[in-house]
Amino acid sequence: MRVSGALGLTGAGMLMCTLLTGCGTGGEAQFADVAAARAAGGGPASWVPDWVPDGAADIRVRWDLDSNDSILRFRHTGAWQPPTACTATTAPGGAALTASWWPAQLPDGTDYTCAQQPMALRIAGDAVYAWSTR
Repeated sequence: MRVSGALGLTGAGMLMCTLLTGCGTGGEAQFADVAAARAAGGGPASWVPDWVPDGAADIRVRWDLDSNDSILRFRHTGAWQPPTACTATTAPGGAALTASWWPAQLPDGTDYTCAQQPMALRIAGDAVYAWSTR
């Protein structure tokens, strides 16, 4: 059976989209540390921003390709400061995504919004939570 032009291209496009990106799907990844995330290269590792410090560990990220939403959590040692494009705030809004490792209510901490990406951060002890905002 022969498939005609537009339908054939649409079908092939859908197959490629599904194979390459998962179209309409999201994902989740965990990395032991920044070195592991950087060694993994693109794909899930691309959701770990460059500003995550070299000493970060237990990195978890979840994303949704349809909405371009993401959540990220990592642990750090020592004093960590958010990117310079972030400013302290009191009510950054909540994350659109959830995950088994993302608390229903974030622990108390210091909140920031970052215009550069747009995202929000909460630093709570040795944990940093980051999520996309709109």
